[in-house]
Amino acid sequence: MKRAALALAAALSLLTLPACGAATAAPESTAYPTPASLPPYPPATGAKNDVDVEFLQMMIPHHRQAIEMAELARTRAVRQEVRDLANAIAVTQTYEMRTMTAWLLEWKKPLTGDRRTKSEHDHHETRPSDIAELGRMEGARFETAFLNMLIGHQHNAIEMAREEYGDGKNTDARNLAHRIDLSRTAQIKQMLGELNPS
Repeated sequence: MKRAALALAAALSLLTLPACGAATAAPESTAYPTPASLPPYPPATGAKNDVDVEFLQMMIPHHRQAIEMAELARTRAVRQEVRDLANAIAVTQTYEMRTMTAWLLEWKKPLTGDRRTKSEHDHHETRPSDIAELGRMEGARFETAFLNMLIGHQHNAIEMAREEYGDGKNTDARNLAHRIDLSRTAQIKQMLGELNPS
């Protein structure tokens, strides 16, 4: 339980890091926050390039899949630690997805990419049939499958984030990519620990 609480606090602290680097106090309440209760990212102003746009267009559906898996785990996972992690993922990624959507609308860009962008995203996403199969599982079998599936999914998110951080131009989008890299790396470490408890 202590490890899960620390993971939740770490995930939420990454959400509240402002782009300018100033300190932001973490919420004191122990109740789970909701995306609406968290401070919004600032508008993504400044120069941008096609990499920034494609990153957001690919990451939105990728987040949607992670949220779908996490919502299943909130009630089906056996251990409280895994349910807490799933809640943190659902909150974090709903918040990020809302932010990325707002940025694309602000930039007057479509929320979905063209055929090439969708093709590039295909190898980063989890197969819908695999998520559907996960939804038919229960108990310990569900929990193990969920952790394994989400480890692979979040690894792909890290790859996309690092591409954006390396080749993107917009400061806010690159900062978000860096936060995604940090938080998903921490989540994978925790999930590996849950699969192989000491």
